[in-house]
Amino acid sequence: MDQQLLKTLKPKGLKDEDLAKFRKRLAARAILFYDHRICLIFVAKHNYYMLPGGGIENETIEVGLRRELKEEVGINVDIITEIGQTILYNPRFRVRQLDRCFIVRQKGDSKLRNITPLEKSDGHQIVWANSLKDTYNLALNTDPKTDDGILIKQRDLIFINKVIKDNKFSL
Repeated sequence: MDQQLLKTLKPKGLKDEDLAKFRKRLAARAILFYDHRICLIFVAKHNYYMLPGGGIENETIEVGLRRELKEEVGINVDIITEIGQTILYNPRFRVRQLDRCFIVRQKGDSKLRNITPLEKSDGHQIVWANSLKDTYNLALNTDPKTDDGILIKQRDLIFINKVIKDNKFSL
């Protein structure tokens, strides 16, 4: 498993003493391959794409990632490899989030999603890209409406770009 810190992402305009008050959170993200396509979540209300995944809740990172993907996308997965990690200071939720990203592949058929009320109100929509390059371009060519959206876009572009550059995985 590659636990390389790829980047720390901070919002503009906040001082280090403000950031020190952010609570810590562990999260997992996935570059999810399913039927030769890659999954993104489009956050319609804030106009950006993000990799599926979410917070880890008193469980291992692998168990939490599988749970999040089952909830958000309705898919069981096999974890292939870890890509790396980022630290993201999210101003919306005042969290210092350590995001670990993995390459995963679907396992079995898709099931019903179980998204949260916040994900519903933010307009989370599943989008399938045809290649890693298409995934990168979809994420790149948005203009997020919120500071956390800008940081999430940067985070996910880092993860996708690392997979493209390292040529770690291809279909």
